[in-house]
Formats: sequence, structure tokens, C-alpha cells
Amino acid sequence: MFRARVAAQAFTVVAMVVGGMYYSADRHKAKELWKMKELEDAEEKRQKWIRELEVRDAEDKALKERMEKRRKKATERAALDSESVSAHAKAALEASTDGLNSRVVDGALDRADVSRKDGGIFGSLGGLWGSSRAGSEQLPSTPPQGQKPATEPAKK
Repeated sequence: MFRARVAAQAFTVVAMVVGGMYYSADRHKAKELWKMKELEDAEEKRQKWIRELEVRDAEDKALKERMEKRRKKATERAALDSESVSAHAKAALEASTDGLNSRVVDGALDRADVSRKDGGIFGSLGGLWGSSRAGSEQLPSTPPQGQKPATEPAKK
């Protein structure tokens, strides 16, 4: 019995060594397969990322192209608008000149009246510089009651 027990223990040790060697090769194969799968997944992710970057690049190029077209249209519109504005301004200037020529009385024009009627800034401020619509109004020569005339020197 004692010898059978020793033989069984020896068989167990041999089975463990052989099983370890067998499963070691199997684990090595599984590890290699796992590494290959990880490499394939990494390459697939890389390819997806490259495709995504290419799509983004194409979108950026299309956006830049659309913006450039808009800028060109805007500059063309601005050029046309400036031409039409200058044509309108020229026509308005000619019309206002014709209007001024028709208002000439005895060969002289009141400068403030012309400026005001043309919409100039000095004309829009009205009588601030001494002219008014009905004609030039004089400032009162006498001060209101209780005030000293401005021409008198102040007494101390």
C-alpha cells in the first residue's frame, strides 16, 4: 500500500508538470492571439480616425470655400452698391444744384439757408450761427429787467 501511495503521488506530480507545459503553450498561443487582436483593433481605430480627419478636412475646405464665395459676393455687392450710391449721390447733387439755381434771388444766396436746405450739419443746427428761417433775427439790444448790459464793465 505504501508503494502504491508513492506511485500515485509520482503520477500526480508528472501530470501536473505535463499539464503545466501543455497549458503554458496554450496560454502562449492565447496571448499571441490577444496581442494580434489588440493590434488589429488599434489599426482599425487608427483607420477610423484617419477617415474622420479626412472628413473634417473636407468639411473645413468646403466651409472655407463657401466663406470665400460669400466674401467675393459681398465685395461685388459693395462695389455695385458704391457705384449705385455714387450715381445716386451724383444725381442728388445735380438735383440739389438745380434746386439751388432756381432759388437764386438777385444773384446772391444766403449761405446758412443753402446749408440748411441741403441738409448740411450747420444748416441743421438752425440759427445757432446767427441765421434763421424767416430771416436774421436781431438779439435784443437791451437786457432783461434787473440785468446789466453786457457792454458795461463790471463794477467792483
